[in-house]
Amino acid sequence: MMELKLIKINDENSIISLHALLAACGKEMYEKLKLMHWHPFMDLNKFESLMRGKDLFGVYRNAVAIATFNLSSDPRDYYFDNLWSNPEEKAFYVGQLGTHPQLQGQGIGKWCMQQIERLAYEAECKAIRFDGLSQHPWLKNFYEKLGFQFCGTIKPAQWELACFEKVLN
Repeated sequence: MMELKLIKINDENSIISLHALLAACGKEMYEKLKLMHWHPFMDLNKFESLMRGKDLFGVYRNAVAIATFNLSSDPRDYYFDNLWSNPEEKAFYVGQLGTHPQLQGQGIGKWCMQQIERLAYEAECKAIRFDGLSQHPWLKNFYEKLGFQFCGTIKPAQWELACFEKVLN
């Protein structure tokens, strides 16, 4: 595996580059799979607003951002408690996980999920939770291979979302 570095982001230039990375991911999903949930991607101001109160991370190789995700201990407002095995337990909620389109399929997403799990253990979380677009063809299989359980679907707006959870020991 290539040498990757995880950095918690707090500077404007890095936020701009991660926003551009996610916009490229959205464009790629639209062009290849006709998935429109990230295309066109939200503008920079909305992205910055969405990241307030969350920990934004960049994954870098040779000082170039190649992936990103954010973590929060607050559930999304559209989640309901009976999605999760123990909703009252401390958990990390993952958002905006994306890998540069030209680097997908090289294990970077798996590496990100391993880092998320490490961070969750360090923060004494009992679970990792997130959602993804139900129509994404390989999503469920990818996360189940990493030990996540499919918890059901929700439809908070126009997109049907598949919810996943990994309970940590």
